[in-house]
Amino acid sequence: MRKIFKISSYISLILLALLYFFGIASFDAADTVGMTVTRAIASVAFVSMLLDYETEVWRVSCPHRRALFLTLPALAVAVNNFPWVPFISGGVKLTSDAKSIALLALECLFIGIFEEAAFRGIILDFVLERFGGTKKGVFYSIFITSAAFGLIHLFNLAAGAGFGATLLQVGYSLLIGGMCAIVFVGTRCLPLAMLIHSAYDFCGYLIPRCGEGKIWTVSEIVLTATLGTAAFIYYLIALTKLEPKPKKPAVGR
Repeated sequence: MRKIFKISSYISLILLALLYFFGIASFDAADTVGMTVTRAIASVAFVSMLLDYETEVWRVSCPHRRALFLTLPALAVAVNNFPWVPFISGGVKLTSDAKSIALLALECLFIGIFEEAAFRGIILDFVLERFGGTKKGVFYSIFITSAAFGLIHLFNLAAGAGFGATLLQVGYSLLIGGMCAIVFVGTRCLPLAMLIHSAYDFCGYLIPRCGEGKIWTVSEIVLTATLGTAAFIYYLIALTKLEPKPKKPAVGR
């Protein structure tokens, strides 16, 4: 079975290269369809790599009550990425049709799957395998990989994004990456991190991409800042309680 996953990852990467060559796949954020195709194929590639390497990250490996307590605050932050206060008061509204909203949802789903498989499932797990044998090692592994996840968004500057908007995205990405990392390490369930990430992106992109209106009102800023601060404190405490990652037993050849 692992051989099938390895072949699948190779085929996916080759297919992605071919579709990019023929202009179907794209790395241009303005090309929604092309970026969705890119992320969909990349999702298959990285999930296949992960299945070839690690098969124990697809279901909760801790008490379900603990998993719920670790996941719900991050989901609350993700859902609050939608401007609920302006939406309820009529300050913002959706203007796109159901097809455009569905395409955005699909794009965000693939963003969550691809980025979580790559950064949490592969990169973070790789770092934890080497340095996560102590609580301090777990802390540094999560912090360093989350910071790297945030900083990689600086490449958006090369795509023409504004400096201020890019720095804001770097900060948001660091925080959402940290929450997803803590949920993943605490539950060993990668789909939970994928769900949080996808929901966060969808709720954040929905009005800018499919609607109109002023998002950042005073009340929305206060709500977001309050919830974000509470989540930051909550996950900082949760981070101190994470257990070191047990070493994998050696597999004989």
